[in-house]
Amino acid sequence: MFEMESRGELVEKIEDLVNRKRYTELRDLLLPLEPADIAILADDLDDEKTLPLLFRLLPKEQAAEVFVELESDQQELLIRGFSNTELKEVLDELYLDDAVDIVEEMPASVVIRILDKATPEMRKSINEILKYPEDSTGSIMTTEFVDLKETMTVEDAFKRIRRIGGELETINILYVTDPTRRLLGVLSVRDLHVQVGEKEILHGVNLSVGTDETHVLLGPNGTGKSTLGYAITGNPAYQVTRGSITFDGEDITSMPVNERAKKGVFLSFQNPLEVPGVTLSAFIRTALEQKSGSRIRLWDFKKKLKETMALLSMDESYAERDLNVGFSGGEKKKAEILQMLMLEPKLAILDETDSGLDVDAVRTVSEGVRLFREKTHGSLLIITHSTRILEALRVDRTHVMENGVIVREGDAALVEEINEKGFKG
Repeated sequence: MFEMESRGELVEKIEDLVNRKRYTELRDLLLPLEPADIAILADDLDDEKTLPLLFRLLPKEQAAEVFVELESDQQELLIRGFSNTELKEVLDELYLDDAVDIVEEMPASVVIRILDKATPEMRKSINEILKYPEDSTGSIMTTEFVDLKETMTVEDAFKRIRRIGGELETINILYVTDPTRRLLGVLSVRDLHVQVGEKEILHGVNLSVGTDETHVLLGPNGTGKSTLGYAITGNPAYQVTRGSITFDGEDITSMPVNERAKKGVFLSFQNPLEVPGVTLSAFIRTALEQKSGSRIRLWDFKKKLKETMALLSMDESYAERDLNVGFSGGEKKKAEILQMLMLEPKLAILDETDSGLDVDAVRTVSEGVRLFREKTHGSLLIITHSTRILEALRVDRTHVMENGVIVREGDAALVEEINEKGFKG
């Protein structure tokens, strides 16, 4: 380590040689110095101009050692200015633990470049250490990786990534973010147009529900709220004519309803159907087995069903009654919430679940919804024109639909505003 006096003298000499473009002399001055000393000197220099120059004058091995000693903001400056060849040369000289340390300090856009130019072996090791999915850039992947377009579906984005990306890697996971890098998460609906028969109901809906979030879709009757729910879950009567629906990073726009259910999409119907000959218990058990793809032990199932029914204050005898046959409005809605709690979907869409319920039934249903969020941390999209069911819930985002489009968005405060002033307020 040099003395403070010699440090100042070295800085002055470096700046003089840079100004006079005496690059051979400058290189000879740097070569005998320790990498840590050069990194210290870099703090006193005009980073944006001088640091990249010093770095390019050093031999590759010494340059990599200096790079590791630099502050993270200086490393970021260099990486952004590197050519692809320069970046690859530096990465080839780094030890794995140094590469991991650098990745953890960098913003996502820089990390993408690092992982893009790292060897497949280093990339795999970094992902394993950081606990990202093997052979993928996991949650640090952003649209900056290959210049994706806003109009692309997730399927199109996957195709472009695989076409542009390295031949040795396979991209298995795609995380979709908005321009502020906020994860769009479980559900992303983009420019969705839906028609029933010859009539278009939705005219370009955009809506995103993040992981572990509760969203509310409000609006007057007949504005298309339920149509959106049916389109998301894949009801074949609701035809998507334009736009896309992405769930958990996968385009499900054309996916059959049963496949969407297996992936974790659940819809609680506004008017649940009666199914004679199929008990509530048998229906739920079959749905669970379809979702998991394996048989469920009857004893385990009945134990969980009994515990869940108790949470909803439901009489156990309902489990052996035909699904919704002879059920009151409140009992049907409780049965829907029971199914949701048993199936534990990633996204639950509740369509007018509080419609036609008395105060006590609304309270029970609200408690079931709260338990779902607390137990599973699943996402919720609550469709309603009332706000009674929301009183016991924490709302993350509110959307207002009119005439088949989202016309207003806000946080929970928008619910209160609508309560006071109505939809036209």
